Amino acid sequence: MRWTGQWNGIVVSEALSDPTLVNRLRVTDARIETAPEGLRHRYWVSADPEQVDLIGRHLKPGPCCAHFWQGSRLLVLFHDARFDVSRYDRDTWAALRTFAGARGLPIDPLELPTGPPPRPDVPAPAARPAGEDGAGSTTASGPGPGREVVPAAAPGVESPAHLRAVVLVDDEVDELFEAVTAELLAPLTETSADAEVRSADAALRRLRAALDVPIDAREASTAAAAGGRSAPPVAAATSGHPRVFAPNGRWEHAGLRLAALAAADLEALRGLLLSLSAGLLDEGPPRHPVTRLSRPRARMGALARLLAVLDLPPDHDTRQLSRALDPESRPADSPDVVLTHDQERSFQRFAHRVTMLLTESDPLHRFLLTPDS
Repeated sequence: MRWTGQWNGIVVSEALSDPTLVNRLRVTDARIETAPEGLRHRYWVSADPEQVDLIGRHLKPGPCCAHFWQGSRLLVLFHDARFDVSRYDRDTWAALRTFAGARGLPIDPLELPTGPPPRPDVPAPAARPAGEDGAGSTTASGPGPGREVVPAAAPGVESPAHLRAVVLVDDEVDELFEAVTAELLAPLTETSADAEVRSADAALRRLRAALDVPIDAREASTAAAAGGRSAPPVAAATSGHPRVFAPNGRWEHAGLRLAALAAADLEALRGLLLSLSAGLLDEGPPRHPVTRLSRPRARMGALARLLAVLDLPPDHDTRQLSRALDPESRPADSPDVVLTHDQERSFQRFAHRVTMLLTESDPLHRFLLTPDS
């Protein structure tokens, strides 16, 4: 099979003969890990086939590797070998396992991470970029037992732990959460041991819980934890979202709220949608588990619509509403929010955007990958 399109991957800079090659890739996240031989700098990247080949050619000899994924395909690269395997076809794993095992790397394709890293709620101190600590060689590109993982600052990458999002939560949004959980993630979890599906399922649950937590309660809990003080779990720190009213003070905009959504959780759902769309178009064999579901496009369409609602691109209207809902912008003795006339117009336009996303027919054609020609 040809290597085409864009690939996501994980690269450890210490595994490269030239660690600065990471700067040629699009870095989406990074971590610094402690290991017996020193610190390791692990980067989540996006690369085209030429960049994937470049990384493969500059891996150090020995127990060093990098891996990239696209849909159900995995590319596992070593200094002197490359393996193109399918996560859902164990018959393609034998050569990889034999080769990696001989180098002390017991690789299982199902256990190689194929999604964003878990992101803690409390940011850790900034870490040094790759190459500054003089650490030695590294091993496999997947996480291993006993390693401490902390956020790392990647050059030129802005990756906030949480994004402030204006969200309109109503029955239709609740139904989307239920549909994605019950009709897409639950069946996939039952038929597949894929870590990406399990990660997305956990991310969806966290996002749903975050919508019920007022942003001031979340930030107070996070600040307490960062200061070493005991703090209740964020999900338990709920004191109720403010009620939001039109300028006349009588008409309530129920469900309008400011939420702190984990960027990594949104990325986990985006990554799953990309993988499922690739699997739906992959003519195999083996076929991706999503192809065994009835009406897979409709099930994936619910995830696409939910992502669009939760990660609505910010504009003037969302910024206006965010300022209105910000706990610091309203008097402490006034728990309710009464919009100004300008803010009300922003709400009407915002609500129209959300309505179009929720009521539009199957949007999956905008997310599906184009098969190779």
